[in-house]
Amino acid sequence: MAEKNSTILKNIWLNGTNDFQQRVPEPDVADISETVRYLTAPMNRRYYNEFLDSLVNRIGFTIVRNAKTWNNPLAVFKTTKLNYGSTIEEIATKWIKAHRYADEGNEGDIFAMHRPEVQAAFHTINRQDYYPISVNEIELKRAFVDDYGLNSLISQILLAPENSDNYDEYRIMLNLIGEFGREHGYYSVHTDAVPNTESTAKDFLTDVRKYAGLFTFPSSRYIAAAFGDLPVFAKPEELVLLTTPEVKANLDVRALAAAFNLDYAQINPRIVLVDEFPDAGTYAMLTTDEFFIQADTVMETTSQWDPVGLKTNYFLHHHGIYSVSPFVPVVAWTTAQVDDTVTTVTQSVTGFTATPDAETVAAGGKVHITAKLTGTIEPPTDGVEVKPASMVATSITALDGTKAVDLGSTTYLTGSGYLHVGKGVKSGVKITVNVAATYVNPSGATTVYTAAPVVTVA
Repeated sequence: MAEKNSTILKNIWLNGTNDFQQRVPEPDVADISETVRYLTAPMNRRYYNEFLDSLVNRIGFTIVRNAKTWNNPLAVFKTTKLNYGSTIEEIATKWIKAHRYADEGNEGDIFAMHRPEVQAAFHTINRQDYYPISVNEIELKRAFVDDYGLNSLISQILLAPENSDNYDEYRIMLNLIGEFGREHGYYSVHTDAVPNTESTAKDFLTDVRKYAGLFTFPSSRYIAAAFGDLPVFAKPEELVLLTTPEVKANLDVRALAAAFNLDYAQINPRIVLVDEFPDAGTYAMLTTDEFFIQADTVMETTSQWDPVGLKTNYFLHHHGIYSVSPFVPVVAWTTAQVDDTVTTVTQSVTGFTATPDAETVAAGGKVHITAKLTGTIEPPTDGVEVKPASMVATSITALDGTKAVDLGSTTYLTGSGYLHVGKGVKSGVKITVNVAATYVNPSGATTVYTAAPVVTVA
């Protein structure tokens, strides 16, 4: 709603310094023309400057933001202002492998150094822009002629830098998508065309919900390959779907409207619209609200009086950090060809052995059995070994000559591979430990590898 000159003048007067209020005629008490004459008198320049700064910085930007301002649709990803420093450090810690409890006197391991494996990304200030505007004294005087002149003048002056700043910020953040994709790549899904039919729109909607569900499980599949096996996941309320108005319209008209039960057809993530993607063919991206790393470091207006041009120059300064997090899951849909070649690492097993450290063991004693799966890895890959190297006892039997012996519960195999022999077992008894490799393949056929080491009680 437009504000009248009298309202603006009164607001500035009420918020002015004590000296300003003592010297400048109050708009409600004196005629507005008297207030204006005082402010524009040659000897009252400091009061004029205070009035103008208040008009631009306090009143003007409030008027503009309530007017026809263009807002950056990606501003939902912005964080709070960074008042100190110039760098944001983002750290993600790899998960820790489980260790079996030290049940055989390995308590010394608790004093070992266990350094966490981390990935770090540093985001620094990479935007330092300013937008100059000028307020002419002659134009300002003319604005008082119309009851709404100040409101109109300040809107015309400040809308341009405000909208320019917001649009530039939008383009910067949008281009980051393309830059990161070219540098590190995204997990991409290829479709023959943008979803523009009821069938393709429903397929896309199904795909979005599928990946929204998959994102809740830890995986390194949906981050850039350069960051290794870092497992990441996202909560449903963090998900954001970036897409274009064309795709959104097709979903609304062709998929959601055609669905029998709208509740089941709704997209769970929030939808943020962009006019286009910087990568040809890309029409949607599913990620989280932590995808962009953006923090303003400077957001202020400064001014300088120009006595030659009889104008005040104002400068809207905007400095900030603009980057993309490599530690959040992302999936992009594109009509471009996708290199979905996956290097398959194949483990070929040639044998499984379980070897006791000694052939004999005393009654009441113990002997360690070492399990080893032998084979090859193709292609050879750093950090990938033939596994597993653990086992589980399927049964333990004993013979005294040809006679079966009941060992009872005092003879057993621990999870760390130690065979404990009961004190009552006779000398000469041969104990056979039937063991099996414990790995179960969740993605294919599981092959059970077995061995049967024999230990003689001395």
